[in-house]
Amino acid sequence: LLTRKCNLRCSYCGIVSKAIYQQAYKDLSPFKQDVDLEKAKEFIRRLKLHNPDAFHLFLGGEPTVYKHLTELIKYCNEENVLYTIITNKTDYSYNRLRKLLEEVGFINGLSFTVDPILWDSNYNKNDDRYKKSKAAFEKFITFRNDSRIREFVGIVGVDSYNIKYLHKMCKELTEWGVWIDL
Repeated sequence: LLTRKCNLRCSYCGIVSKAIYQQAYKDLSPFKQDVDLEKAKEFIRRLKLHNPDAFHLFLGGEPTVYKHLTELIKYCNEENVLYTIITNKTDYSYNRLRKLLEEVGFINGLSFTVDPILWDSNYNKNDDRYKKSKAAFEKFITFRNDSRIREFVGIVGVDSYNIKYLHKMCKELTEWGVWIDL
């Protein structure tokens, strides 16, 4: 967890939106500030020393708002650390990741959630959720053709509603060069 900061306030998110926790523990650093860069690098260094194949998930909040993301990714790239950045697909994160690619040369992994309603032919295409999900997905799918991103992963939450779209969704994502994490 790099930061509890986020550019969204999703009602279901227990990391950012739980104001009661933020108020009750306002003096504790996880609610007050980002993870210290040097502490993060030291943690990664120690973990790599004991497990060279460890895989790190950089998440938050929203990791693209983490003020030391560029320095951390540069460090990981220089030290051959395996990682993925899990993002919320907003315009802000898209633009930040484009800039990050220019600053660091490559990103080991980029992961984002995929909304299964995009494969539901009966879902109202004029619905705000559908339109936002489709626009974000179409923007982020452009990353799949960027050779500077080594692993591109769509994260899919499976439930009783969307299980019927799972096969079609996974088939299309795979055809588009997107790894799938269920």
